[in-house]
Amino acid sequence: MRIVQFPALAWTLPGDHVCLRVIGTGLETVAASATKARAALARLIRRDSDARPQIENARLRVLRVPYRPSHLVGERRHPASHEIEVPVFAVWGENPYGSWTCFLPSLDEELVFHDPKQIDALAENSARNRFMSMDPAEVFGLLLAPEPRLDSVAVRTGADAPRRVAPEPETPELAKVADRHPAPRRKASPLPQVAWERGELVETVRARLIDDRANLLLV
Repeated sequence: MRIVQFPALAWTLPGDHVCLRVIGTGLETVAASATKARAALARLIRRDSDARPQIENARLRVLRVPYRPSHLVGERRHPASHEIEVPVFAVWGENPYGSWTCFLPSLDEELVFHDPKQIDALAENSARNRFMSMDPAEVFGLLLAPEPRLDSVAVRTGADAPRRVAPEPETPELAKVADRHPAPRRKASPLPQVAWERGELVETVRARLIDDRANLLLV
């Protein structure tokens, strides 16, 4: 048995809640504290016998990427006369293949490179290209984003070889509730977005019911 650290980003939300996103996995949750968020994500990661950290010795860098706003008049887009700087959060580190990987979570971008000195130039170029495909309102939403902090999720694992995972009990009631009450879609939100379907929430609730033998009250 050993403990593996999965790098993550943490945002403090209104009401002192914490949003935690595991880098390179697509897993994300919101909880009343960072400790509870880590525990929920660790349970989800343990269910995947092949889950491995995408990078080691993760670092967080805040880039200020120049962006020239524009407005649409008729069918033509007119650029503004000045540029603004948009904060872009980059998490990077060594990958298992002897090179380096950089994640831009707010832009859903991933870069692989061989020289760590290239991180700033490559990340900025990737962000600029991504801005070109985004609506200006989405880019301005990034200006309102709270600055995250680097965190990690500790997961207890067995041997390096894939382990057998017991079949999970069916919980059709949870799936029905998730389908009937999907998470609301928000446009240009500066905070991390929860997926439209609530698959991860179902898995978290399932783990609490089965592993922790907790009770669930639906209101």
